Amino acid sequence: HHHNSIIVTYLSGQDSIHFQNFNNNTEKLQYVMKYLRKLYPDSPNPIDYIFTDWTSDKWTYGAWSFRPKHIHNYESFKLAYPVNKRLFFAGEATSATMFGYVHGAYFTGQNTARKISNCLQNNIYHTIKEFKCQTKSYEEYKNKCKTK
Repeated sequence: HHHNSIIVTYLSGQDSIHFQNFNNNTEKLQYVMKYLRKLYPDSPNPIDYIFTDWTSDKWTYGAWSFRPKHIHNYESFKLAYPVNKRLFFAGEATSATMFGYVHGAYFTGQNTARKISNCLQNNIYHTIKEFKCQTKSYEEYKNKCKTK
């Protein structure tokens, strides 16, 4: 009985520093499997695996957005709001609900691509689909989206 499964794990703090000092992926895999088998003793060895190191990635350098407790989720729309309907933004920081996660970046990228496509095809501007706001100014945009 064969199951296809994917396991994703993240390390932070001192663990991530320790992990990046391993000499090769075999050592990294042994480290991960040691802890995985503490939780799931019958875990098989993976068929394939990928390790990334955001601290050496020239596009991220280990960064993601941080939103303090007192910041409301609608604030992300300030980051997403286009400039002159010509410069559009996407990324996990522009997501109201998935900030700090790769899938937040992915979904906001899809939404932003749709906005750009609408502008090119129809010469009109549509804001984020879920809110169905069509406005001219940021203040009007923010107020409509806050009430939906």
